[in-house]
Order: sequence, then C-alpha cells, then structure tokens
Amino acid sequence: MESNRPIKLDFERIRDYIKLGILDNANAAYVAKDFAVLLSFNKLRKTFITLNQPYRFDELRVCCVKSGTGHAIINLIDYTINKGSMLFIGAGSIVQPICFTPDFDMEAISVNDELLQMLFNGRVPSCLISGESKTTIPMNEEEENIFHRLIEDAWLIIHSNSIDKDTFFCVTKAILCMYSNLNSKTGVNGEVHTHEREVFLKFINLVHKFSKKERSLGFYANKMCMSQRYLGTLISNASDTTAKEWIDKSVIAEAKVMLKHSDMQVSQISEALNFPNVSFFCKFFKRLTGTTPQGYKNE
Repeated sequence: MESNRPIKLDFERIRDYIKLGILDNANAAYVAKDFAVLLSFNKLRKTFITLNQPYRFDELRVCCVKSGTGHAIINLIDYTINKGSMLFIGAGSIVQPICFTPDFDMEAISVNDELLQMLFNGRVPSCLISGESKTTIPMNEEEENIFHRLIEDAWLIIHSNSIDKDTFFCVTKAILCMYSNLNSKTGVNGEVHTHEREVFLKFINLVHKFSKKERSLGFYANKMCMSQRYLGTLISNASDTTAKEWIDKSVIAEAKVMLKHSDMQVSQISEALNFPNVSFFCKFFKRLTGTTPQGYKNE
C-alpha cells in the first residue's frame, strides 16, 4: 500500500486490493463493479480507514450500525452514530471518520448510479439522489432485525450457484426502499427552528454540490432566492457557524481529498478549485488548517 496516502473508498480501489491479496474479504465484503455488500465494517476498517482523513464516496451506501458508537463528519456535519442507527451516505459524499469504539461495527449495501437507475426503472426515490435524505435514522429492534436479515439474504444469494442475480437485485431494492420508507416517516417534528433547519440543510447540500467552483455567499443566496444577509442570519442561528465558514470548510475538505487521493499537483488543485492563483490557494489552505497543501500531502 502507499505509505503516505490513505485508501480511497470506492469499488474499483477495493477490488484492486482484493486481487492483490491485501484484503481478505471472504467473510467481510463482496465487491462487484456496480454494487457491494458489507457484512462487517470492523473487519475492514483497519485496512481502509485513517482517522481524521476525509474520503469521497463515489457510490451511495445504506448502512446499519450493529454495535458500538462512531463519530464522523459527513458533508461538513458532525454525526454520532450508535447501535440501531440507519446511516445513509449519498453518492459523492465526503466522509471524515473521527473515532470509533473498539466494538463498533456495521453492515451495508452499496450501489452505483447506473444500477440504482436500473433497479427503479429510472424512477429513483428522491431521497436517494437529493438533499432530502436523512443521514441518520434511528431504528427499532424489529426494523434492525429486518435490515440484518435482508443483508444476510443478499450475501447468501450473491454467493449462490442456483439463484440468479435478479433475485439479488430484488433484495437490494428492498433495502433501498426500506431506507426510503423510514426516511419519509421521520419527518419534521415541529421544533421552533424548523424553517431555519430546512434552510440550513438546503444550503449545506448546495455547498457540497458547488463549492469546488463557487465560494461567494451571494451565489448560494441567489440559488435559494433570498438576500445574503437573511441567509447568513438563518445559517448562523441554525448552526452557530457562519455561512462563509461552512463554505470554507467544504473547500478545505475537497482540497484534502484531492491532495491525498490524486496525483494532481498543488497548482492543478488550485485551478480545479477555482482559485485565482496557487499562492492564494496556499495562503487560504494554511490559514484554515495550519499547514501548507504540500505539507498536508506529504503527511
């Protein structure tokens, strides 16, 4: 493995490490070109996870925490996930694992966009492809057990010589539909700052989508059809962090992913993130992280 670069968590990279014998996935994960089934995150995390390092996930994942507690930043927002939590990670998400208890484990199903469209005949539930999705959903014991049985069925089917892949796809769709159903049931609960929270989530979704190229608050205010001052006030009230700080956090997360997960030079990353010049990018990065882009890349 590379000595100074964490492993990117996408299907292609994981399959490469399986082929090289670096990962023994016989009882932990099955990875194909368009889907993956994870039985035990605990068996894989020491191979694939570097704490405090952001990773980009190219494919969506629906997970269930089987035991323990974890803490991660997902698309800029802090989450604590406990046993019984359903976790949704949308395609293109940036996830920064912070810490896990020793007994933390989860199981998951993952599909790429092409398979997702095929499973739903092009009519994919909006929560699977947009900012409407809830990242964490608490499940009761019955829901936990159903999710676990579906994952086990998916694992058994994909390893069966007598059952075809269409049956596996039906089980996969059932898992995705289960998330969609629970997502729709856990709606707004009438909190005082409901409107502020809705605006905040829409803002974060836009920042996650556009921050590679757009860093001005005005851009996001125009997208949301409100003034910069009003948007800034709502974001500050909802999160105790300014809108500009959220934008900067997203840019830094994107930069860290590029620095660690690509062969791009600092100057190329600066251009990709729409900075006027590499000097401006380096000053921006150091101001927010305390180190230079090259220094971070070489860590």
